Amino acid sequence: MTAPTIAPLSPPLLRWTRVTPELTSGEWNGNYAGMIEHADDRYIATDSYGAVVGRFATEGEARDALHPDALERAWQEREAREARFAGVTALVAAFSAIIAAAGMLTLAGV
Repeated sequence: MTAPTIAPLSPPLLRWTRVTPELTSGEWNGNYAGMIEHADDRYIATDSYGAVVGRFATEGEARDALHPDALERAWQEREAREARFAGVTALVAAFSAIIAAAGMLTLAGV
């Protein structure tokens, strides 16, 4: 008796549709992947959430940027930047509170 074989998962199928001469829409596995807009000799790639992924010299580069693997890396980088920004903002807020408290103590003559 042989063991059943399981077919490997296929990578997401990325499909492109030219909507207008300046606009291309992408989908993978039936889900909206984003769009590429041609403007001012650049190709602007926008992900499925409406966030600009980047501006590229060729449509091929813009398509590569909207590939699921590339988007995952871009989202992770964005989350890391946002976390760093939140940490810096919290630090600035804490120092501002300390300075304000010191000012109040000075005014109170303590």
